[in-house]
Formats: sequence, C-alpha cells, structure tokens
Amino acid sequence: MRVAAALLVCVLLGGVLLLMREGEARARRQLENRFQARGELAQIFLKAYVEDLLRRERQVAEKRLSAAIVTQPEFDVVVEAFGLEAAVVTDGAGRLLAVYPPKPEILGSDIAARYGHLRRALIAGSAVSPVVSSAATGAPIVAFATRYPTPQGWRVFSGAWDLSRAPLRAFLENLIPMKGGVAELVDESGSVVTSGSVSERALVILPPGAPRPSSSRSRPVKPASERQSVDLPIPGTPWRLIASVDKAVLYGPISGTSHLVPIFLFAVLSAFLVAATFLLVRLIESRSQLRIANADLDRLARYDRLTNVTNRRHLEEELEKCRNIARRHQQDFSLLLIDVDHFKTVNDEHGHSVGDDVLRGLAGVLAKEVRLEDTFGRWGGEEFLAILPDTPAAGALKVAERMRRAAESLPITTAEAQVVHATVSIGSATAKGVWDLSVLKRADDALYRAKAEGRNRVVSSEDRPTLKLATTADTVA
Repeated sequence: MRVAAALLVCVLLGGVLLLMREGEARARRQLENRFQARGELAQIFLKAYVEDLLRRERQVAEKRLSAAIVTQPEFDVVVEAFGLEAAVVTDGAGRLLAVYPPKPEILGSDIAARYGHLRRALIAGSAVSPVVSSAATGAPIVAFATRYPTPQGWRVFSGAWDLSRAPLRAFLENLIPMKGGVAELVDESGSVVTSGSVSERALVILPPGAPRPSSSRSRPVKPASERQSVDLPIPGTPWRLIASVDKAVLYGPISGTSHLVPIFLFAVLSAFLVAATFLLVRLIESRSQLRIANADLDRLARYDRLTNVTNRRHLEEELEKCRNIARRHQQDFSLLLIDVDHFKTVNDEHGHSVGDDVLRGLAGVLAKEVRLEDTFGRWGGEEFLAILPDTPAAGALKVAERMRRAAESLPITTAEAQVVHATVSIGSATAKGVWDLSVLKRADDALYRAKAEGRNRVVSSEDRPTLKLATTADTVA
C-alpha cells in the first residue's frame, strides 16, 4: 500500500513536472517565434524602404537629369536635396556623365565596369550595391542605382548613402530592445552596411576572405548555441539582416517573473512603434525637402539670373497660353517688345559690369508698370517682353508709354558710384482675338521702326510708318 501510494505520488509529481516542462517549452517556442516574426517584419520594412528610395531616385532623375548635358550645378542641387554622400550618372553604355563630389578627370570613363550594381541597373532597371569604394572619394559607401529613360536613351542615376547616419541605424538599434541584443545589415562579403550597435557606425570594406570584425556590442559573449538568431535576406539587395540575443535574456520572461510578460511585450511593441514612427517622420521630412528643392529647381529654370525676371522659356509658355485663351474667349491681347537704346555703347564706354547694372535697374522699374495678370521678362540680350492679356491696342500703348517714361527718368547708380541714364524703345502689337502667329513679328517690326525714328519712343504696329529711313548712324542697337 505504501509502495502503491509512493508510486502514485511519483506519477502525479512526474505528470506535473512534465506539464510544467511542456508549458515552459511551449512558452519558449512562442518567444522564439515572436523573435523570428520580428525579424521577418523588419525584412518586409527594409524591402519597402529600399523600393521607396529607388522609386524617388527614378522620379527625380527622370524629371531633373534628362537634359542632353547634366551640368554640375543642376546635379549638385539634386544630390543635396537627397542628402547623398556621393552620386553618379551614367549613359546607357556605363560611361560617366556626372559625379559628386566633382571629379572632372574621370568623366567619360566606363564606370560600370568597376561597379556591378551599375551594370545590373542597366540590365534590370535598379540595383543596390554592397559596401563599395566611392568613385569620387574612395570612401566606403552603399549605393542605390536606378535606370531611367531620357531623349538621349537610357541612363543610370546612382546615389550613395551612409546608412550608419540614416534612420535605418535607429531602426535597427530599437529592433531588438533586449540586453545584449543586436541587429545589423551585412553584405554578401560580410561587410557591415549599418548596425544597431552604437559602437559600429562606419562602413568598412573587407578584403576577400577576411573575417568580419564584431563590435563590442555584437560580439557574442556565449557560444552560438546559447544565442537566438535570425538571418534573413533583404529582397532586391545583396544584404542580409542578422539579429541575435542571448537565449537567457530572450527566455527571461518565463524564468520566474512571468507576470512581467505583458509589460515586456508592451515595451517591445512601444520601442518598435517609436522606431517605425521616427523613420516615417524622417521619410516625410525627406520628401518635403525634396519638394522644396524641386520648387527651387523649377524657379531657376524659369527666371533670368541676372535681372531676376522671368526668362524666355517662361515667356514662350505664357505666350502660348495667352494665345489659347484669346482664341477661346475672343479676347484681344497685346505684346510689348522693349529694347535698351545704345546698350552696346554703354558696354563699350563703361564696361559689361555697368551694362549688367543697367539691365537689372531697368528690369526692376519696367516690371512695376505691368499688372499682376500680365507677364514681364527678359526676352534675350537687352530685350524684354511684356505679355498683356485681354488688352486692346490703346491700353497697350498706355502701358508702353509708362514704361518709357519710367526708364527715361531712372538714374542707375553702379557699384562704382557712376550714374548712368538709359532709355528704351518699345514696339507694340495687338492680336484681335484670333490665332495670331504674326503678333510677335509685328511687335518686332514696330520696335525696329521705333529705333529707326530716333529711339526713346513707343511705336504701335497699328500706326503707319513714317517716311524717315534709318541711316547707317542709326543702325539698331
């Protein structure tokens, strides 16, 4: 009987022990699965992050880097808008068209032969590099290359980011918020792309076959069998996400303080959401900065740098719009073509810097004489053009005469304290509510007559020409 009772007690105790062990094993599997799921969510997020960067690069490159010649100032604005460490643009054959930081001596070289991600982008449309040396500085970088179409054929824009200073580092730092936990991105050779470790922020390129150095935080203090790890590839990149933590730390919630599990899970979720929110804010700020840079680029493309009034490109677009509106609504519109009198003489006697002062001064005073709905800009050289929608010939002549008087009475003080007076001749022409392609020529003819008749005057294409002919001395300036 005693023996039977002892056996029953042992069986019950053994059953309870087995149930406890099974419960503990199940709890450990749940913690391991959650750790694995965290890594897989991070894998999805990193894939989306890379795709978003490549998409934004392609959109901006197609809009801003499609000209026949990519000038360094235009390229610098795009690079600074993205906050890139380095960048290149190549043609469809892999030849270098632009580089940042500037290094003119390598332009035209076959840079794609040196960088596999550029070759892959030319074929596949986009590619992400492992840790490579910058073509301009030689510093370790990670590059995002995307192919985009231009009138000259395919090109590739590749921007280099130091991800150790990007929001990804903060994301990885908070991905495994456990003591001794670490998450990092490495490339196919084991070089660290970026790490959540505070002590491992710089990119390092490893020679072939060399072991990857570990930071003080990521170096395992226990054998690999005593650490829980995930090793996941990031689709579309040569990178892998590696995260690990001591199993003793991972299993801490079931090691005697199980009541702290809900608090622990809430803290983990909070840390993950904070990291994701921080990264989202940085992405929104980056897009906002990009929009501002695009607006600045658009303004530079439409304004004359010397006079700070609209340039010929913008004037031609506005003239086309004005013609369409006039034809649709049967409205008159007028053009004033304005030319600075004896401008060549000003340049010859006072120098080109004084000529620039004259153009700036006249542009400022003439622009004040037009309405908000009018368009005024520099047509080219010393010529300006005013587009006056819904304005008949008589109204245009009034505006032109105000401009002429304003220019005549304006003393222009140069940087050398010289006072220069300049006058303008103005040709006016009006389109009578139809599709009039000759209105600009008629304004030009009227301007020529104003020059021939003595300058500093307004002549309308509606007026009959006088019998006076221009002499050699009166050649139009």
